This record gives sequence, structure tokens and C-alpha cells, in this order.
Amino acid sequence: MYRLVRIAFIFLLSLGPILLSAQITDTTTVENDTSKIEKVTVDNSNLAEGIKENDEEIRILKGDVRLRQGDVFMSCDTAYLYVSTNNLIAYQDVLIQQGDTLAIYADSLVYQGNEKIADLYGEVVLENKEQRLFTNHLTYDLNTKVATYFSGALLTNDSTQLTSRRGYYYVDLDEAYFKDTVYVVDPEFSLICDTLNYNTKTRIATFLGPTRVDQNEGKIYCERGFFNTKTRDAKLFNNAQYVKEDQQATADTIFYDGALKQVILEGNAQFQDSVKNAQADRIRYDEEAEIIYLEGNASYYSDTQSTESDTIVYDQKQDRFRTTGRATIVEKNQILQADIVDFDDQLGLGHAEGNVVWVDTAEQITIVSEVVDYNKKTDYILAYGGRPMLITEVDADSMWLTSDTLVSFIENPDDSLRTL
Repeated sequence: MYRLVRIAFIFLLSLGPILLSAQITDTTTVENDTSKIEKVTVDNSNLAEGIKENDEEIRILKGDVRLRQGDVFMSCDTAYLYVSTNNLIAYQDVLIQQGDTLAIYADSLVYQGNEKIADLYGEVVLENKEQRLFTNHLTYDLNTKVATYFSGALLTNDSTQLTSRRGYYYVDLDEAYFKDTVYVVDPEFSLICDTLNYNTKTRIATFLGPTRVDQNEGKIYCERGFFNTKTRDAKLFNNAQYVKEDQQATADTIFYDGALKQVILEGNAQFQDSVKNAQADRIRYDEEAEIIYLEGNASYYSDTQSTESDTIVYDQKQDRFRTTGRATIVEKNQILQADIVDFDDQLGLGHAEGNVVWVDTAEQITIVSEVVDYNKKTDYILAYGGRPMLITEVDADSMWLTSDTLVSFIENPDDSLRTL
């Protein structure tokens, strides 16, 4: 490019300037019956000079230069128009406009008119509707309306900013494809990944490689998925993980509901923290309420207790859980089975109902009842409903006791179990 400009000036000095006009309008086109290629034409320039180089006519245009090619309009301060090849080199305050919404600003331009390919350099800004793309070298195909960059760029869309080393921007599709060290920054989240497709209209980011999303205190990782930057909804798969402080969740698929602030894990779902571990077919976690819903083949383990049921709901703030479906709870030497269990760990109070079976393996005592209320801290048990029955081992034999109500407790820690 610079060689052609240098040769042009040498010819200009040797031949002398040919002053065409101080203010011209040139709409001359070269007829070609074998081609339908539109010629780049000059609408205005304050000064125009012409030279020839190897039979190539070069027009040097200066001052308020305005050109066009079909529906494409260009302007700059200085331009070199190569008439026969239909190429253009432009400098200073370069502007390309196509349609009603697209405008590209740059410091310099190399334009291939026959192919309608523009290479823009310097401080390049592409504007399309509400989006702006900033880079230092942009290649834009005016036929396909696709912009390409390979030296880094920043795309702004409302309050969201996206950067990457290389990428493609599809003007007609309102989509951008980012590659290599992709960053997305928003007032409410940040994202880093290797490859990303972003729809500027729907504001949905589709992950095509390893991705991490940081939102408030929660962090999300996956290798495929999508994230709606407007609603904060996400669907993640391929090694999907969710981390918040000491809590970590993994699953085949992770959904995040931005409106409800819920994390939903599906398929081989696991949720754990420093002392607890939960597993289920499906796990829902409410961030604000700090409630975990374990649904389907649910199990919940701590360092002192294990709980298995069809459904388990655990309230982390209240340290309380409830089961639905046949449940088995094991703590030290005590086993509890029931259709429904509601337990408050802070108070140590529990309520079980539906074919309740309570077993103390150390004391060799079993209580069967329809309903059981118990206090874990005092070992108090109240069984009622459906003629509760107590079974205990006495001298290598079993003793059965039934009543309308059974009460079992230890009066003093050193005393044996008392039953009324």
C-alpha cells in the first residue's frame, strides 16, 4: 500500500500536478459489457489531481472527500482512487456507511471495490444499532456483511462488554463469534471462556468451550451451554459445576434461573459443603432462601447422620429438613424409617409419620407406630396412632408391648431406658 502511494507521488512530481477542479462532482463510470461490477464513484472533493502509473489512472482526492458504490457511502480527508482496478486507499476521518444502521469509522482504509472488501486500520469503530465494536484492524465484507478481526476487539452492548483476541461480527444476524481469551463484563456478572457466540439482539451467550461465570458470590463452570445476559438464565453441561463459598455442585446439566435465583442440577446431581453431601436425580438450590431440594433417589449425609428418601428438603438457615416418600435416617446407633419426617436440628426435635419404625441397636429396642415425636437431645420418644408397639430383647428373647400411647425416655444419662 505504501509503495503504491510512494510511486504515485513520484509520478506526480515528474509529470506535474494536473489541476482538475477546486470543487468537483464526478459520476463518470467505465462501461464494461462483460461485468456487472459497480464502480466506485466520486461525489465530492475539494481538490482532485490525476496521474497515470503503468496505464493505471489514479485520482488523488483531498478535502471533504465523498464516494459511493451502490448503497455504500464513504468519506475521508484524503483518498487515492485506482480507476481501472476499482480500488481505493483512504486516510484521515474515514467513514463507511451501509444501510440505515451500519457505520464504520477508522484512520485509514484499503478498499477492494470489485470484491467489496474493506480493510480498516487505526482507531476502528463499527456501529450497528446499539452495538459498538472497537479494534485497530477490521476486515469488513460488504457483500456478506461480516466483520472480521484478529488483533483483539471490544464489543459493547448496553452495559455488557465483550472482548476477545479474534472474532467475527455478523451484522445482518445480530451475532458475534468470539475466539481466544474471551471476557464478558457486566455490572452483575463476569465471564471468561475460550470460544463464545453472542447474539446482540437476544443477548444470549452460547459457550463453545471451557467457560466460567462469576455472579455475586456464586461461580459457574461448564464446557458447553448458554447464558442469557439480560435475564441471567443459564443452561450448562459438559462437566458442569456450581461453586459458592465452601459449597460445590456438579451434575450432567445445570440450570440457573436468574429471576428466582435458583440453581437446578439434573442427572448425577451432587451438592456438598465442608460437612454435608447431598445426592439426587435432581437438586434445586434457592440462593436467597438457602434451601436445598433433593428430588428422586435423594440422600443427604453429614459427619453424624445419613438420610435417604425419595425427596428431601433441607433449610440451611434453619438447619431443618423434611422428607417425602419412604425415608431411612441413621444416626450413630439409632435408625428411623417413616413415610414423612420433619426434623429441626437446632432444637433436636423431630416428627415422623406413616409406618414409623424406630430402632435403637445399642439398647435393642424397636418401636413401631403410625406417628412418633422425638427429642434427639433428651432421647425422648412419644409414639401414638395405630396401636404403637414396642419390641425389646430380654434374656435372649423378645418382648412385645402395645398401648394407645408409648413414651420412652432416659431419666438420667446413667439410667436405663424407661418406657410407659
